[in-house]
Amino acid sequence: MTSVEVLAAQQVLTDMSFRAALANTAAQVFKGAAAGAAVACVISCLEHGLEYQQGKIDQKEMIRRIGHSVALSAALGGTVAGIMAVVALSFPAILPVAAPLMIPLAVMGFCATGMKVARLTKEWYELLRHVEVCERIGMFSFTFIPQSMKLAPE
Repeated sequence: MTSVEVLAAQQVLTDMSFRAALANTAAQVFKGAAAGAAVACVISCLEHGLEYQQGKIDQKEMIRRIGHSVALSAALGGTVAGIMAVVALSFPAILPVAAPLMIPLAVMGFCATGMKVARLTKEWYELLRHVEVCERIGMFSFTFIPQSMKLAPE
């Protein structure tokens, strides 16, 4: 190979590696955004749905708050995942040092989320424990009882 061919091959390999790195980073950003949106959707529905059921906000405000929370969490999740992917691609030598530091952060995040879900669960239980579930969701009966099987009033 001539030097011109070697340079051309090197340029092609550089372009291919850049595209692969960019595709990998984009995939990680999407995964982070999806994970952030999924967690935020569940927690936000619990939180703002409770406020709605307690009469603190109306339905329109509940939907707006849920949408805002999900969008913000998706953006933050994508941003954090993107930063982590870029750092991992830019400085692969620090991965053995940085990976053990991420475990306590993940555990703290899971604990904080778990405590919030536990608090919301307790509040939902307090709200619904005296209310018939069928009445709360607007249904009166889950089963169909034919007229011939109903008991006559005494």
